[in-house]
Amino acid sequence: MPYGILCLASTLEEKGNEVLLIDRNTDPEGIEDIIRTFSPYIVGISVMTGPCILDAIKVSRLTKEINPNIHVIWGGVHPTIFPDMCLSESSVDYVVRGEGDYKIVDLVDGLNNGVNINKIGGISYKQDGKIYHTPNHPFIQNLDKLPYPAWHLLDIDKYTGNRPDGRKYISMNTSRGCPYRCAFCYNKIFNEFKWRGLSAEKVIEQIHYLISEYDIGFVEFSRR
Repeated sequence: MPYGILCLASTLEEKGNEVLLIDRNTDPEGIEDIIRTFSPYIVGISVMTGPCILDAIKVSRLTKEINPNIHVIWGGVHPTIFPDMCLSESSVDYVVRGEGDYKIVDLVDGLNNGVNINKIGGISYKQDGKIYHTPNHPFIQNLDKLPYPAWHLLDIDKYTGNRPDGRKYISMNTSRGCPYRCAFCYNKIFNEFKWRGLSAEKVIEQIHYLISEYDIGFVEFSRR
């Protein structure tokens, strides 16, 4: 379940933006037709370190070939750690560093309305051949204020399994970050060793929603 982009999609929709979400892990085909048909103003791509970067570059270049005026935004672990490297790719216009729930809304609003984006915290961008980084944006402390992840934008059956007793199960994210200091982990840069979680009441509320809307009978908790 791609919780990161589900959360971004929900905040964008909450502000009145039209969002189409494509998970390349479950729907790897037809991206060119989708871009041409949907005709987006912005294409955002969540990028992990590893071979999937090649697919992110492929989609970014394809987007620019279809319409050079589409803004291409990268976010996720790899762009947060290596924004300069990512922006060296000619098809990438902006990088959103760290958690992007509010940053992506501000960036999309700025691009739509011609506002100077250098006032938006936690982004990196290119201008006149140079790369600029705005100061980090504070972490979201109260996750309860965020809207539900945009589960409705996915075919949720592609992310559910069935237990031996026949009940459907799904993974659910209830917290962000980690307080521990493992030397090998991206947490140092991405979350700065900070942990934040939904309240117990909000977790129960979301579980009830998944049960009522998608007939979920079992939840597996995961963490971003």
